[in-house]
Amino acid sequence: MSDPMLSIVLARKPETTATALETALRAETETLRAAGWTATAAIAVEPDPFVGTAHGAAVPARVDALLSLHLPDPPPLAELAGVVADVAARLGDQIDPGRCAAVHGVEHTVIDGDGPLQISFALRRRPTMSHEQFSDYWLNTHGRMAKEAPRRKTRTGYRQLHADLDASRTIAQTAGLCRVAYDGLVSSDHVDAERMRKIFSHPAVAETALADERTFIDHRSSAIGLLRRLDG
Repeated sequence: MSDPMLSIVLARKPETTATALETALRAETETLRAAGWTATAAIAVEPDPFVGTAHGAAVPARVDALLSLHLPDPPPLAELAGVVADVAARLGDQIDPGRCAAVHGVEHTVIDGDGPLQISFALRRRPTMSHEQFSDYWLNTHGRMAKEAPRRKTRTGYRQLHADLDASRTIAQTAGLCRVAYDGLVSSDHVDAERMRKIFSHPAVAETALADERTFIDHRSSAIGLLRRLDG
């Protein structure tokens, strides 16, 4: 299954508390829904469960929050860019725009499922690869590995949002966000933080999957976080 989507990867200001950002995100989600958008949001779990894991060491940056628009009938790019600019303005007291990014593209459901928590892994490709090479390997080779990981036993989902780089950059420029676009965004569902840590300590993930990631992902310029969905 493939669905058009726009996700805003959010980084909060150093002086902004997680509580303040959550309050602002809940209000923003309601504003977007009232305007007719299908909007969802999630915020980072604290304390950071990636501390002490192989992925936590490989990826220095964290995703503080995520705001997504599901787009069954994608509007014109200029309209989307305007919406993101309005979101960035309303969240301006809480976020650091220069460390936020827009990822606009198509989300592929590799494993169907759901869960109260999700890993959001914003990816940038290795400089030796083109975006097209990255996307092909990620979906058709690495995606198969995801189906064999321990996660499958928990019936939780795994999705890949493949970015349209030109569209993502246009949106970011209009909204005053970081212009260095992510190539994609992983969303993988989890039941709780402790089970996530066990999965990410399993050799199939901490060794095999991470080694494969290094063939196409530039971990040092990517960002990761375990987020809690803000439902209702």
